[in-house]
Amino acid sequence: MNELVFTFNDSINLYSIIHFVEYAILSLIPFVNFIHVVLISVLWETLEVFIPQDWANENIPNKFFDIIFNFSGFYSGRVLFKYFKSKYYSDNTEINDDTKMSNEVAQAMASKIIKEAEEHRRNRREVE
Repeated sequence: MNELVFTFNDSINLYSIIHFVEYAILSLIPFVNFIHVVLISVLWETLEVFIPQDWANENIPNKFFDIIFNFSGFYSGRVLFKYFKSKYYSDNTEINDDTKMSNEVAQAMASKIIKEAEEHRRNRREVE
């Protein structure tokens, strides 16, 4: 019985935190879905079985917990992202208006630069 508890205690380590953080970051990519996380996690943990490095030498419970931390990190990242996104858009209408205005200004400036470049090109052709 003590051996089983020790095995599970040894299964969560610093790499578990790294798994959580990297999958929380992965959750920020909009087109990545839960099925992608499942595939990446299971394939990676399977691939680690064949890697001869010491860091890849893990017991089965450790691999299981790595996958659990991957799912937890991805889910937590998505929840936090949705929370902050909804908070930003609901509380900051002024910022949204400023963003729209700055986009309009940027488009106007880009149009002006393009017109000036075309005019400069025409003037160079007339000189030649």
